[in-house]
Amino acid sequence: MLRIRNLYHSFGDRKIINGLDLDLEPQKIYCLMGANGSGKTTLFNIITGFLKAKSGDITYKDQSIFNKSPVKINHLGISRTFQDLRMIRELTVRENVMLAFKGNKGENIFQAMLPPPLLKHQNDEFNSRAEEIIERVFLSDVIDQNPDVFR
Repeated sequence: MLRIRNLYHSFGDRKIINGLDLDLEPQKIYCLMGANGSGKTTLFNIITGFLKAKSGDITYKDQSIFNKSPVKINHLGISRTFQDLRMIRELTVRENVMLAFKGNKGENIFQAMLPPPLLKHQNDEFNSRAEEIIERVFLSDVIDQNPDVFR
């Protein structure tokens, strides 16, 4: 569970988040809506560590992530994408999704040099995870196409 308590943030004199309390339960999908400038991106930046809140507390799986670095928060399992999403055109939708997986062979120079058959188990696992994610966002019909299909 992600729990936010008494969260405050301002830019100068302008209060953006003023005493926010929020509980997000696992296995549920939530939508955050609001007008431009209402604090949606600021909240995501605080949760993911890209912005430091003025006060309050944020816990994830009963561990405080308040004002921790984005890397530490990501290692706990919280990540984000940016509004200006750039997909690699030369890769398929599946391959673009797989780039985000921790432990990718490109993260380790020695693994990157291994022949593909030695990484078959990892490749199968990554393919399976990518398929699950892509299915959840209703893009299975374009999974093996390049991102140009979205233009």
